[in-house]
Amino acid sequence: MFNQKGQIHIILLVLLVLGFILYVNFSDKSFLKFILPTSSSSKSTPAQKQLTPVVSPSTPGVVAPAPVVPVVVQDRTPPVISNISHQGDVFLPGTREVVISVSTDEPASCRYTANPESSSWNAMSWYDETRRFHVKTITGLRDGMSYDFFVRCQDFNGNSNTGNVLISFSVKP
Repeated sequence: MFNQKGQIHIILLVLLVLGFILYVNFSDKSFLKFILPTSSSSKSTPAQKQLTPVVSPSTPGVVAPAPVVPVVVQDRTPPVISNISHQGDVFLPGTREVVISVSTDEPASCRYTANPESSSWNAMSWYDETRRFHVKTITGLRDGMSYDFFVRCQDFNGNSNTGNVLISFSVKP
């Protein structure tokens, strides 16, 4: 397609464009300062000189930027309990175990109790720990009985629900 003379012209044109780009980028001779050592008595390198700020806080009319202080947001919200299983369900006679479950909007530990009088966090039994979906198998169920379980959850920051969630179900006689 191109003859040998045309190929030479294209190569020369590319070299000319590259030379122009290099000239524009390094016309202040900073490239040469980087490659060639300076004759100054200081032992700093040009790379070290680049770390020195051009504007110092002592420059008149220039305000130094304030140091960046990280903002720590403390979680003070208890986990939100949802997806309560078996609320009001009636199971067939002969059912001896049921899996109850709840979900939380953040990782949490949950506890449960069948006694509403002992519904403080420390008096409750462990449900499970540090998940978002909490499952507990309730065993020993009997026909003709109703069951109430009170659930409360607490997140990693110690925020626990102020009230209990009731899971209530029964087994037919």
